[in-house]
Amino acid sequence: ALAILAPVAAGASQESHFNMKMQPVLANYLAIQHALSSDSTKGVRKAAREINEHCSKIKDAEHQELIGKIAAGAAGVARAGDLETTRTAFKALSEPMADWASAASPKGINVVNCPMAEARWLQKHGDVRNPYFGPDMRKCGEVLSSNTMKHGKKMDMDMDHGHESGHSMGGMKHEGHGDKAPMAGEQQEDSKDSGHSHGH
Repeated sequence: ALAILAPVAAGASQESHFNMKMQPVLANYLAIQHALSSDSTKGVRKAAREINEHCSKIKDAEHQELIGKIAAGAAGVARAGDLETTRTAFKALSEPMADWASAASPKGINVVNCPMAEARWLQKHGDVRNPYFGPDMRKCGEVLSSNTMKHGKKMDMDMDHGHESGHSMGGMKHEGHGDKAPMAGEQQEDSKDSGHSHGH
C-alpha cells in the first residue's frame, strides 16, 4: 500500500509546487483583468511582459504546453495597440489560465464565462467584473467554478439600463444572460427586451 501511495503523494507535491510557481503569473493576469474591466490599458503591457518573464522561469515538463499557451497569450496582449485589440488578445491568454484555475482551484479565484464574448476569464472572488465589455456590462457573466462556492453564488447581471439578479447553481448555464432557473419563493423577471443591445 505504501508503494502505491508514494507516487501519488509525489505527484500531488509536484502539482502543488507548480501552482506556487504560477502565483506571480496569476497576480499579473489579475492586474490586466482589473484594468480591462475598467476600460483601461494602464499597466497592461507591463503586466503581460511580467507574465512572459515568469513563464520563462517555470521549468516543468508536465505543464510545458500550458505554459507555452499562457506565454503566447501574454505576448499577444503585450503587442496589442488599443483597448479593443487588447481585449481580443486577452481571450487567448485567459483560456489556458482558465484551464489551469479550473483544475488547481487557486484560493479566492473564480472562473467566469461571458457567452456574449464567448470567452472565460479569472477574477478575484466577489462582484463580477467583465473585462471584455467594461463598465457598461461589467456584471455580465456566469461563475463556472470557485473554491469558495459551496451551494452556488448569487449573480448580479447588469443589462444595459436594467438590472436582474438570479442564482447560478454549479454548472448551470444562462443562455443569452436572460434565462434564469427559478428559485423557491422568487419570481423571474423577463428582462430579455432590455438585454444586451449594443451590438457586442
